[in-house]
Amino acid sequence: MLHLMLLLLFVLFTQINNLFLYYSLRSRSMMRNKYIYLLFLSMAFPYYIEFIILSLILYFNKSLKLLLKGYTKKQFVIGYLFFIFQSLIILSLGYDYLKFLEQILLLTAFVIFYRVFFLRISNQVNTIDKYYIKFSLLISCIALFQFALDITQAGRAIVFGGEAGDLSLLLLPAVIRFIKQRKVDGRLVIILIAFALAGSAASILTLFIIIAIVLLPSKEQLKKHLFLCCTISSIATILISYISYQVLNGEKSESFIVVRFQVTWEALQSGNFDYSDYEAFSASTYAWLVNMKVASEAPYRLCGTGLGTHKDSYERLYSETNFRLYGLNKDDAYSIFTRVYSELGLIGLLLLFLFIIKNTNRNSPVNIMALAYIINSLITGGHYTTTGQIFFYFLLYYTRLRRQKSTKKAINNHGFNRSSDI
Repeated sequence: MLHLMLLLLFVLFTQINNLFLYYSLRSRSMMRNKYIYLLFLSMAFPYYIEFIILSLILYFNKSLKLLLKGYTKKQFVIGYLFFIFQSLIILSLGYDYLKFLEQILLLTAFVIFYRVFFLRISNQVNTIDKYYIKFSLLISCIALFQFALDITQAGRAIVFGGEAGDLSLLLLPAVIRFIKQRKVDGRLVIILIAFALAGSAASILTLFIIIAIVLLPSKEQLKKHLFLCCTISSIATILISYISYQVLNGEKSESFIVVRFQVTWEALQSGNFDYSDYEAFSASTYAWLVNMKVASEAPYRLCGTGLGTHKDSYERLYSETNFRLYGLNKDDAYSIFTRVYSELGLIGLLLLFLFIIKNTNRNSPVNIMALAYIINSLITGGHYTTTGQIFFYFLLYYTRLRRQKSTKKAINNHGFNRSSDI
């Protein structure tokens, strides 16, 4: 597996070199398309590969000089106060301060670089989906090829030696794009097969959540189809009531759906369990419950324990045992939701959800693609910078309709020239 990944990395960097040499002689409009596609491809690799590719894209387009332009004194003051406040919390707890510095530097670098990238492509951000579909089709074909060669993760499809959950996370926006546009073709079939073989329950759950959001009727549609909406709502209420009755009363059922709800309910009811009691669950459920318990019991639940400190809380609250899964996901807290709650507290969670709600645009396919990715990562996948995490938050922001005026203002005020887009 390692040798395959190294080989693919070598091939990737060879192609990068060829692309930079070749497209430097072509027009800028052609060049920017290839750069966006190349950036997507880097997301299937570790985060440092993505950052290297992003840096090279900005360098070859002479955009590095713009990295620190456009910031106000107010933004610098807020950033400085946040740094001081987080430092005081971490030092008071005796947690690993170097880990905090690593996280703050990494996040700051990604945010600064992606900010310039998006300002440079702002005039084509709502058409970026066509490049993402090509990227998704490519990694789907590679994943299917690896699956045929039995290069898998416990029987689940992967790509470039990564995890199955990463593959489904990257493919989900492409699936959503086809659903949003109600379009079915051969590309969707291939992507769906790879998506299904990755076998991520979190991605499938997110898929249904997004479908519900996309299909949620407007006020005009509600008035026009009032009887149909009432009928569907009544059936859904009866079904949920029936399942809830059986789950809450512990009645045995052969229904797969009811059984799954019962397992989930038992897990949610285990709040008073000790850490060792969670060892009876499956690996994913164990990781989810243990990390959530750590986040709930960590100090300073209002403001959190500081960036990069979930691991310290985990080791301090959950003493090391001989259990084979001990420490699973202790670095990333299993999900963005759990990690933000652990490290930034209730205030961090509130700000995160306000950002998502404020910048959601149901009428934009690209915005919904970004929303799907973000919801999926809230459920599982707690790294701040892997698999394009920062990219999709920027994408959600820049595909919100009301951002158009502010984007134009930033470009005009700070020297971002649309004619030299990436």
